[in-house]
Amino acid sequence: MPGGCIGTWGNRYSRQTIHPVAEVLEIQRRAVGLLPPANTHRVDMEQTLAIACQENISTYDARFIVLARSCRTKLITEDSRLRSACPEDTLSLKHALAR
Repeated sequence: MPGGCIGTWGNRYSRQTIHPVAEVLEIQRRAVGLLPPANTHRVDMEQTLAIACQENISTYDARFIVLARSCRTKLITEDSRLRSACPEDTLSLKHALAR
């Protein structure tokens, strides 16, 4: 994974070289540990960060891509930028309804 590549809030820290990627990952792990386990789906953050970096999308969006892949389905989204970045993993609502 390229150094300094984190999406959403992490982008601000790593792009400005405030914190290295490993430190931002540790902050994220601690934050996730504070969430209640009920009604949540665990998503691998390293995989999320790798996809965010590879596709130049936020970690927020990448988490949904990772979740869709783990469920062996496509993410239905009206975010045209995300669909362009991840065409194999996404569908528009119109295309999903046409299937």
